[in-house]
Amino acid sequence: MLCTRILSPILLVFLMAASAWAQSESPSYQQLKEMSIFLGEWRATTQLPEGIPPSEKLGPLAGRPLNLTQSFRWAPGQSALIAEYRFELKDATPIRAISLIGWDQNHHEIRSHEFTSEKGVWLAVWKQEGDIWVSSFEGTDLDGVKHTGKRTFQFTDADHCLVRDIEQTKQGQPLPDVEYHFVRQKQPSKE
Repeated sequence: MLCTRILSPILLVFLMAASAWAQSESPSYQQLKEMSIFLGEWRATTQLPEGIPPSEKLGPLAGRPLNLTQSFRWAPGQSALIAEYRFELKDATPIRAISLIGWDQNHHEIRSHEFTSEKGVWLAVWKQEGDIWVSSFEGTDLDGVKHTGKRTFQFTDADHCLVRDIEQTKQGQPLPDVEYHFVRQKQPSKE
């Protein structure tokens, strides 16, 4: 009984402190707060354009419909954004990815590191150019091939975002641009 009387208040103080830590903003938040426009769940459907080379794993890509879901939420303490992606091509196993987007204090820029369910690994540097967010990325796709480019995010209103993959290369060869019209499906939860 004495142990319960002592541990209960200690546990309560610990839980209150942990809750305050999880809800307080980190020093990185000041650099990331403009990215709160990304929060929530988003969906888009597009058709991959002609000129996209086939994939060893997925076969022909040009002309195939692609469904995308992406969700963004704050990490504890608003120290980074956690992004989860799901890419669904017709007649293929969905590809999932998770990314951590945070402030790199050594390089004074926003960076992300993404891992996919199909061995893809991506690094990106993010910056805001007027009303457009630009993610300059490089990585290895699911076929193990080097891929570079930029992804732009232009929010046309609070629930719509035009995303473009531009200036892409795969093994040094240019790729056509791809455009996605994302619609917010869920607002971010109030934590």
